[in-house]
Amino acid sequence: MRFSDLPLILIWSLPDHQYYIVALAYSRHDDAELLERLEHWRRSGFAVNPDWLSWEIQLLQSLPDPEQILEVSSVGIEKFPNDVRFHMIKVIELERLGREEEVQVFLKTEASFISKLSEPQLIQLSGIMMRSGLKKEGVEVLFPLAENKNKEIARANYFFAFSMIDDLSLSENLDRVTPECWVGIEENGDTELVSINL
Repeated sequence: MRFSDLPLILIWSLPDHQYYIVALAYSRHDDAELLERLEHWRRSGFAVNPDWLSWEIQLLQSLPDPEQILEVSSVGIEKFPNDVRFHMIKVIELERLGREEEVQVFLKTEASFISKLSEPQLIQLSGIMMRSGLKKEGVEVLFPLAENKNKEIARANYFFAFSMIDDLSLSENLDRVTPECWVGIEENGDTELVSINL
């Protein structure tokens, strides 16, 4: 008998139901039932838990239903606006669905979450931006990381992203040094890029 087959009168007390959901999640015995219970909990208006939303998304990612993932991530953004994992999931799913314009609109309207991302998340977001037509923004999001020579992966991604820009309006050869530009300094056959901040 499935959870949805039970009459509402037989549904356990809220604490028991919560314990059962947690037990299902950790035992991974019946993912279908866990997904059903998590969705029921979310749709019933009970207190929303960010970890439960995350579990629901993880289970949904194995199913061919990206619209459901978008729905759950939107609930996560609404209820937990400082939890960036829901923002990232939404952006990833929108890109996966090929909705470039929605990615662009979302990133412009919800831009505040970007400053809270970790280095790997920023690198991933930069790639999504580049593929979604936000090339300049994709490069700019990596710039603060790329300034640090110790962040080799971020620097490599920054220079790769920069090389993907067809319109090199971000880069031009100048006759003189200006504030906030990069200068290539050649010494002993090696060239080093230096940021000029006057």
